[in-house]
Amino acid sequence: MSRTTSSRARKRKHKHWTPRAIKRSLICLVTMLAAATFAAAPAGAEGACDKFASTTGSDSASGDQTQPLRTAQKLVNSLANGQTGCLRAGSYSGSVTISNGGVSGAPITLTSYPGEQATIKGRLWVKDSANFVNVSSLKLDGSGYSLPSPVINGDDFTLSDSEVTNNSSAICISVGATTYGRAYRTTVERNRVHDCGRLPAANHDHGIYLENSTDARIVDNVFYDNADRGIQLYPDAERTYVARNIIDGNGTGIRIGGGNEEFGCKASNNNTIENNLITNNLGWGVDSWWGCSSLIGQDNVVRDSCFYGNGKGRTIGDGYTVQNALAADPLYVNRAAKDFRLQSDSPCLSILGGTPTPPPPPADTTAPSVSVTAPAGGATVSGTVPLTATASDDVGIAGVQFRLDGVNLAGEEVFLPYAVSWDTTTTGDGFHVLTAMARDQAGNTTQSAPITVTVSNLPEPEPPPEPPLPPPPDPDPDPSPDPDPPVVTNLPPTVEITSPADGLRFRRYLKMSATATDDHGVARVEFWVGGKLRVTDTTAPYSRKWRVKKLAYGSHKLTIKAFDQAGLVAADSITVKRVRRKRR
Repeated sequence: MSRTTSSRARKRKHKHWTPRAIKRSLICLVTMLAAATFAAAPAGAEGACDKFASTTGSDSASGDQTQPLRTAQKLVNSLANGQTGCLRAGSYSGSVTISNGGVSGAPITLTSYPGEQATIKGRLWVKDSANFVNVSSLKLDGSGYSLPSPVINGDDFTLSDSEVTNNSSAICISVGATTYGRAYRTTVERNRVHDCGRLPAANHDHGIYLENSTDARIVDNVFYDNADRGIQLYPDAERTYVARNIIDGNGTGIRIGGGNEEFGCKASNNNTIENNLITNNLGWGVDSWWGCSSLIGQDNVVRDSCFYGNGKGRTIGDGYTVQNALAADPLYVNRAAKDFRLQSDSPCLSILGGTPTPPPPPADTTAPSVSVTAPAGGATVSGTVPLTATASDDVGIAGVQFRLDGVNLAGEEVFLPYAVSWDTTTTGDGFHVLTAMARDQAGNTTQSAPITVTVSNLPEPEPPPEPPLPPPPDPDPDPSPDPDPPVVTNLPPTVEITSPADGLRFRRYLKMSATATDDHGVARVEFWVGGKLRVTDTTAPYSRKWRVKKLAYGSHKLTIKAFDQAGLVAADSITVKRVRRKRR
């Protein structure tokens, strides 16, 4: 390069900026920043929706804002790489299966329309073929299903800022499965996961179940009031990061474990659990279970966490280490209202590292719905009859109270099915009104439409009078002694109940035994409960164990009848009572 050329280059490099040039540059910079801000807008921001669905839409529509689709499934199916599908406010019934996802840097997103709240009432399944999927700002309600929801088998899935529940039906979030696909890099953040799992607890239903997963992140969530574990890492969760969660009121807070499952022994390893609030769980705060004694988890750590009020204690088990456990009341703002924010003087503030907890649930002002399903209106009833009802609510049913003529009948039913037994013999004959009152978890109540039934417990008719005796025969003119009396050729059998005792209370099984004899042999023994023939036995000893399937709760008459070869019958009766399982 010549000396002249170098001099000109230096002059261009150090050229002075004129006011006009500065103005043009600032305009360009502002334009670039605005474009960058728009491009980085979150899924819930205005203008970020590519496709739309509405409860008033049509699945044959184009899916734009003026012609929305109708179902969440159709909306998901319409999304291309990098697109966001927005659900307008309302409830979308039916399960949703995501079979195709996005790509790295351009995921597909399913979310609520900005400023609105949409609910999916059904199961959500992200298949192994669907990677790079985001689900956010939704209520996922799997009520009534016996299988988990959402189920995550795809990789690079994110669930955020959502409410997940199933009102005591099953597991809620399931991450990875041996048969359906291992899940890699799942993120679950800033969600409220609650009231998952059957009650009474069956040791199988959890808030989140990481079954076969690698590099999952479970952060900044609230897991509360789930039947069994709030968080379960079993049998093969690897390198999970569990941090800054509130885990309160579950059967157990967290379990780390492994076992001999379908494809052999597995164990969860290299999991880090830190900076969590683990409080008020019915069992242990953290425990472990290893189904294969030869394979115990390695390099699992629980550290820098706050423990309080756990029914059995803070931690138990092996396969993990505990570091810097703080035992202190976290001082929630209002735990009864599920407001798990911390008061300013909480000793556990530093545990969460200043991360704000998810806000309390919005005020529930929607009343439940309820209807009496049995007996039918206008029916005539007698004896002991079952009363049943169905109830539903957008958040969850707390209990159903049956009423007879405006007065509570028995106690409130808090478990499905909602049913009680009504002994109509304690009520006068005639017309009576039955209703059911449903109460949701926020205290909102609804009374069902009344049904009228007729009670008729008329006494059994008197047997007809015995016919008059024939006149006595003429005196025997023959004074010789009478011949031997005729021989009775057949007598009725005898029967006696030996088990159960009179007044026995039973639940699902009733064991019944009797002794029966006859001079010509017993043909059969019948066992009657509640006026219906349940089982028959033809050989001694006469003993049967009956599994109760359809029998109302309450008192019933148990009658055991013995028949001989000539058809003569004898019977013995007692009273037994079917009762519900005690709640724990």
